[in-house]
Amino acid sequence: MQKFAFLIWREPDLSLAELKSIFSVVEHRGDFALVEAEEKDIDAHKKWLGWTIKIALILAEWLKKQELCNFIAQKASEKMQPEKKLRIGIDSFIPSLMTLVFKVKDVLREQWHSIRVVQHDKWRIKNATTIHEKLIEQGIEFIIFADKIGFTVAKTLWIQDIESYSDRDMNRDRSMTVGMMPPKLAQIMVNLGTKGKFDTIVWDPFCGLGTTLIEALHAGHMILQGSDLEKEMVSATQKNIEKRPDYNKENVHVEVLDATKLDAL
Repeated sequence: MQKFAFLIWREPDLSLAELKSIFSVVEHRGDFALVEAEEKDIDAHKKWLGWTIKIALILAEWLKKQELCNFIAQKASEKMQPEKKLRIGIDSFIPSLMTLVFKVKDVLREQWHSIRVVQHDKWRIKNATTIHEKLIEQGIEFIIFADKIGFTVAKTLWIQDIESYSDRDMNRDRSMTVGMMPPKLAQIMVNLGTKGKFDTIVWDPFCGLGTTLIEALHAGHMILQGSDLEKEMVSATQKNIEKRPDYNKENVHVEVLDATKLDAL
């Protein structure tokens, strides 16, 4: 078992409920949820968490402030490659640590390491910067947060794919009269309902434009059922879900139905 830090989105209660539906050990600490799990279980669910922004592997807890620079420099040096410049960023939730990344750079330069600092927003790193600079794939990003005991240092492993949300949102038909459920909220509902089990049937009794079923399909749930009182909504759901490259008509069933008549499904 390892310990991971999940940077949670607004409305912490939703984030924590979603995580607790999947992982057995979840602790709330400020902007983060700390989760004890196997890395394979994190990998299995990370892409489908609607209310988690980043996931990081915790490297150390309860460090003193004067220990941070050398600890991070040592961890960064482990990723150095000969004759290659390492991109490094520190996403700190503590304004007083604004200059820490430059102190780390000075330590590494003394060891003849070539470093490029990625720090576009004072002590924080925007998600778009992490993605654009390829900090996870070609560099290293550290996260630092504190409690009453000391500082926690973690290494970012994953960041929410904002482009994927945009692609799924733009590629579906819309309605100017029917409200659309936010995809992230749909993901949370699917996770809460299935508890992360992909062999569970997902049924949306008010399928509308198909957002919930699309997010369930995107997450890997293959047995999907949808219904709506309005024939037009059923047609819209069917049309939108058929655009998905992972659509399989054998596993998806959508029909006109009164949701109060459960025996009819």
